Amino acid sequence: MQRRTCQCGRDIWVQYKKGRFAVFWLMSIEFGKTVHRCPDCGRRLDIDELD
Repeated sequence: MQRRTCQCGRDIWVQYKKGRFAVFWLMSIEFGKTVHRCPDCGRRLDIDELD
């Protein structure tokens, strides 16, 4: 997994699957969950727009 950053500054973890398929994760000490939108700004997550 790689840590990327949304344009608003929120850390998003990216897990690459076969090909160009990416899964976005929010991680904490106790758990992780997949997301499609940034929980802070609501922007739809796109691997090409994350830093």
